[in-house]
Amino acid sequence: QAVGEAEVELASMSKAGTLDLVLTEDSDSMLFGTLLVARECGKEHSQNFNMTLYYSINVETHPVLGFTPEDLIFIAIMSGGDYSKGLVGCRIQISSQLAQAGFGRRLIKGIHDSTGALRDQFLHEWCRDICSTLWTNSLGSCHPHLANNFPDDFPDLNVLNLYLHPACLEQSFAALTFSCSEPQAVDLTCFAAVNF
Repeated sequence: QAVGEAEVELASMSKAGTLDLVLTEDSDSMLFGTLLVARECGKEHSQNFNMTLYYSINVETHPVLGFTPEDLIFIAIMSGGDYSKGLVGCRIQISSQLAQAGFGRRLIKGIHDSTGALRDQFLHEWCRDICSTLWTNSLGSCHPHLANNFPDDFPDLNVLNLYLHPACLEQSFAALTFSCSEPQAVDLTCFAAVNF
C-alpha cells in the first residue's frame, strides 16, 4: 500500500472535517473512516447528476445492518477487498451475517488487547468460534464447506494491519483553511470569449 492512496487520504480529510463528502465508487472508502460517501446513480435521459448518499452514522446505527468500520474491515478480509481476495466461497451475505454476530468487533478488540502467545490463543479461539458458527444453523443456514476449509493462519495480520493502520500522508487537515472571494468577472469574460 502506497502512502497517498486516494481512498485513505480522502477518508482522513473527511474525518478531519475538511471534506463534506467523498464522491467515489470505491466500496472500501467507508471502512477507512469516510463520514459521507456519494455514489453516482446515472443520468437517465437527462442532464441531471443523480447521487445516492451513504452516511457512516446511518450504516452504523441501521437497525438491521449496524456495521461499524471494524465490521466493514472484517467483511473485506472475509469476502475480499483491496488488500486480499478473501476466503474462497465466503460471499458478502455470509461475512455480513458473521459481522452481525460480532466477529469483526471481537477480532479487532482481540488484536488490540493481546500480543504474542495470548494473541495466538485468541486467534485460535476466534477461528474455532467462527467455524462452529458456520457449522451450526445459527446464521440461518449452515456453511460446512467454508468451515472445513477455513485457513489455520486466518486472518493475515499484515492485511488486517493495512486496514487498521493505512499509510497516510502526515498532515493536519484540520489546519487547512479555504477562502472564497468574488469571481474575477473580467478574467471569466476573457476565458469565455476564447473558449466558447
